[in-house]
Amino acid sequence: MYSELDSTPNTNRKRAGDESSTQPPVKRQSNTTTSIDSQTAPTIGTEVEQPVPSSETDQAKSNATDENTKSIRLRIEQYKHRLQILEAERNAISQNGDPEAFNKAKRFLVTNHLNLAATVAKLHKIEDLIRQVAKVIRDCHDVVPAQLHQALQASVADRDSCHTELQKMTQLLKDAIDKDYETGVKFNAIERQIDELKSNLWMAEQDLTNTHLQQRLDALSHVKVSKLTYDQRLRLDKLVGQVTEVLNEEPGTLPHDLSITK
Repeated sequence: MYSELDSTPNTNRKRAGDESSTQPPVKRQSNTTTSIDSQTAPTIGTEVEQPVPSSETDQAKSNATDENTKSIRLRIEQYKHRLQILEAERNAISQNGDPEAFNKAKRFLVTNHLNLAATVAKLHKIEDLIRQVAKVIRDCHDVVPAQLHQALQASVADRDSCHTELQKMTQLLKDAIDKDYETGVKFNAIERQIDELKSNLWMAEQDLTNTHLQQRLDALSHVKVSKLTYDQRLRLDKLVGQVTEVLNEEPGTLPHDLSITK
């Protein structure tokens, strides 16, 4: 009987040993719980804030943007100044410039057209008379009266006068035509320069608008999204998508939807 009791395993002693051996794991589990409560590692569902750029980087970007804006504004002012000069020059040519000389010459030619035709006819008659008088003088040199010599001299002087007047009127017409051509060329060149300046001015203004938009987007990038509510994050996400859509649109087209749901 006693030998059987001695040979029977002492289960109570083994359980006691088991309980004492499990104490350290319980303590380790308590340590694990403490580390979780301290939130040293992110858990599922917790938003992690992205690192904010350093103040030096932000200042450098801000300075670069400011310099770009100043450069664009200076370019716009130069375009506007040059445009004012060209428009004033164009107006001067149109109102008080060279076209007035051409119009004056044209009016003079129209008014004196009959006189010009009469002068040419008179010149031809005088030249014919001179030829006849000269022939008479050659044939009858000794019997030619003094009046005929005087008539010949007067005819020669009249012919020279008609030639001079004809040359002046012809030159005046040529100068007027040349002036009109030069004025037209100059006027067209100014028109082309004005169109080019207007195009450059429009593009510079668009660059300035894009720079302002980029500044706003840069400012928006510093917003801590994790501080926003869920509804605010949804609205911000939709707004960013719409801005991207606008920037990707081809010129002359409109985005499909620009409404923001509140």
